[in-house]
Amino acid sequence: MRNLSRRTWRLPVVAVLLAALLAGCDRGGPASDLPDGRTLLSESADALDGVSSMHFALSVEGDRPSNFQITRAEGAITREGGVTATAQVLQAGQLVEYEYVVVDGVPYLKGPTGGFRPVPEAIYSRIFNPTGLLTGERSLPNALRQVTEATTEDTETIEGVPTYRITGNLNPARVEGLSLLASGAGGEATIWVHQENKHLVRARVPFTISGQDGETVVTVTLSRFDEPVDIQVPV
Repeated sequence: MRNLSRRTWRLPVVAVLLAALLAGCDRGGPASDLPDGRTLLSESADALDGVSSMHFALSVEGDRPSNFQITRAEGAITREGGVTATAQVLQAGQLVEYEYVVVDGVPYLKGPTGGFRPVPEAIYSRIFNPTGLLTGERSLPNALRQVTEATTEDTETIEGVPTYRITGNLNPARVEGLSLLASGAGGEATIWVHQENKHLVRARVPFTISGQDGETVVTVTLSRFDEPVDIQVPV
């Protein structure tokens, strides 16, 4: 009788443990504890709306259309449209570095030889024009608000910054400076948002360009928000 009572006592305990394990499986892992992707992108857009300046680093990998030969760009921009940056561009199979500055809407370009000179915006934009990334119809905040099927996948640390990793569909035509890729079909973008201040930390956007067999991938990393940036007309 004593052994039977002990077994009878143990059965409810086992049942409770099994129920707890099954409940854990039903939650689908840690994703259920993560914030909503659509909400995070909206909060990130609002945070960018308040940014006065930021540093950007852009890279382009894979196939490129003939009019978009940039491979890398890095610099700083201000809400007023000021820019100071360097870019590496493929020309005749060789990487050529350019420096460029934008002051009061006037772009100045410096190639591998000679000094800075003002150039038409059409020429400057073929390198990379980030002047509207913070404001305007095709700014990053507006692009984030128009991402569809946003899903928070996981948490991830990017260059020491704790972020939420989100996937969703982002149209390149909605981002200033990437309009040359607008003829292509956008793939599923991956977006990293700071866990605390909700700043956009990184965006990785794949495209399939019309007339190209392979994929183009543009990655933009943002940092140093609201740091003072002194941009002057180059001499």
